[in-house]
Amino acid sequence: MNDTLTGEPLGGPLSDDDHGAVWTVKTGTLDGRTVVVTGRQDGVLQVWDLATGAVRGRPLAGHTKAVYSVSVGSLNGRATAVSGSVDGTLRLWDLTAGRPAGQQLGGSQSSGSINGVALGTLAGRTVAVSAGDDGTVRLWDLTVADPSGRPLGERLSTAVKAVAVGDMGDRTIAVTGGDDHAVRLWDLSADHPVARTLGDHDGTIWSLAVGTLDDRPFALSAGDDGTTRVWNLTVPEPVGRTLGPQLDTAVKAVAVAKLGSRSVAFSGGDDGVLRGWDLATGHPYETRTAPSGIEALTTHAVGDRLTVLAGLWSGATWKWTL
Repeated sequence: MNDTLTGEPLGGPLSDDDHGAVWTVKTGTLDGRTVVVTGRQDGVLQVWDLATGAVRGRPLAGHTKAVYSVSVGSLNGRATAVSGSVDGTLRLWDLTAGRPAGQQLGGSQSSGSINGVALGTLAGRTVAVSAGDDGTVRLWDLTVADPSGRPLGERLSTAVKAVAVGDMGDRTIAVTGGDDHAVRLWDLSADHPVARTLGDHDGTIWSLAVGTLDDRPFALSAGDDGTTRVWNLTVPEPVGRTLGPQLDTAVKAVAVAKLGSRSVAFSGGDDGVLRGWDLATGHPYETRTAPSGIEALTTHAVGDRLTVLAGLWSGATWKWTL
């Protein structure tokens, strides 16, 4: 794998339509092809073909305000997305349908946005975990006809901004963070999940990701304090190891990828710079600059080929190939 990143906008030159910032971007599989799902300031989600950059189907309309988070996976063998919005709703989308309609999950959250959502598998069932301005982390069983979000732990007095889901051995875990600056670990496999605080940033936590390094799970966090931190989830008292120097601007997004046996991490934020690291060696990759601030990141790896996708403040979705 080389260290040269080449970038271009997904879908070619931007149109004249002003859809606003791309706040969230995730990849998935639809009809055997890798697709990209983006969520925008205008409340609309769009599905793209990663290889060709072509739009797949019509925009997914249902939210009335900006879409802050989307997660893509499979439900009953069908490609599925779950999205959270500033309008306070969480919506479930069957991407295989000709005209996907977003089923609203639960009621509308009147006290603010749903800022983060992540899909996972718990005891063989597809679940979603959401993070909201109301200070709650909620677990949704998507296999039932009318899912309702079960609050986990105590409601916080500040907004939860980010959530990631992964595995720790045979346990399903979630990691959350937000305005109280704390990174929390949840054992979703427990009958009554209780959060364990791992440590803190010196500002709001905007984004989280979960991966493995030497078969050990870790979390990656992005903070308003200008740091990107790595947390070893297997030790009793994790210390957030900072990647690179502290920045003068906020880090808004992080993503992880596995290339063979190598774990890599990426971050981006208000300065529009994509930064990457080989986590085993600490080796930084050559940085690349996007046309505007980076609001969201995701990765897609095939063998030794890696694609990094960023949602930008300018309204573009930027694609780098490593």
